[in-house]
Amino acid sequence: MNYKIPFYSLLTLGVLGGIVFGPRIIKGLKLKKDKKNTYAIQNVQTGRCIRPYNAGFEEENRVILYDLKNWECITWQFIKS
Repeated sequence: MNYKIPFYSLLTLGVLGGIVFGPRIIKGLKLKKDKKNTYAIQNVQTGRCIRPYNAGFEEENRVILYDLKNWECITWQFIKS
């Protein structure tokens, strides 16, 4: 069986995908551009980084080790005190 998907269906899916995911992608790119001095804290022996469990930000959230990814929750911003 050879199924063909109509062009307008693909176009509609693309437009809807852009509407749904576009703002999140733009926000993520802007955050990475705006945040200077952000670093991943990596264990040199294991190569794993620390990150909040389930990317949570509430107080007393656990911190776990995770493989290095280009994720917001793995980067930490150091603030001079």
